[in-house]
Amino acid sequence: MKHLFFDLDGTLVDSSEGIINSFTQTFTELKMEVPSLEVLKTFIGPPLEASFSHFGDETFVETAVAAYRVYYKNFGITQAKLYDGILEMLDYLANEGHRLYVATSKHEPMAIQMLSDFKIDNKFTAIFGSLNNDHKADILTRGMKTCQISPKRAIMIGDTHYDMIGGKSVGTKTIGVTWGFGSANQLLKSGADLLIDAPLDIIKSVETL
Repeated sequence: MKHLFFDLDGTLVDSSEGIINSFTQTFTELKMEVPSLEVLKTFIGPPLEASFSHFGDETFVETAVAAYRVYYKNFGITQAKLYDGILEMLDYLANEGHRLYVATSKHEPMAIQMLSDFKIDNKFTAIFGSLNNDHKADILTRGMKTCQISPKRAIMIGDTHYDMIGGKSVGTKTIGVTWGFGSANQLLKSGADLLIDAPLDIIKSVETL
């Protein structure tokens, strides 16, 4: 049995539309120029605080994060969709006896709501998200401590270098997925032990690590 920690955005769900729309609405509401689409795409993955910190001081960041979360909760969260093959992959891994978790930089209540809306929250032993500008390593550490998991028996699965760096920094194996928001080159440079191109490929990959 292995303990598998899945990132959410870009790994289990394609949430790009809702996230980009929420950033766009936030900048518009704050009467600021909306960054280019290329820049907005780089905000998918890191904590909100880190993304907004490029545009203002701590007070601005707090205001922007609050505005973003209001819009995202009401509109953005409904614009996500599960990637093809995710349900089958989760069911297979669970039937094989592996324990499944979510470790995401998304605000934890939002992550729980999203997984509940997709009716897959019950497939996970626990769901861990950001509580206070947490980085992936912080979230993984809290998850493993809460569930009494050794990093040697854990695997972090995600689509960006934040996931790979977070997993490596706390001692887990890492699997990079190429259907999300990060590049294969970026994932490898950040320490991915394996790369996979489709959700069902995770099944074999887990057995080799």
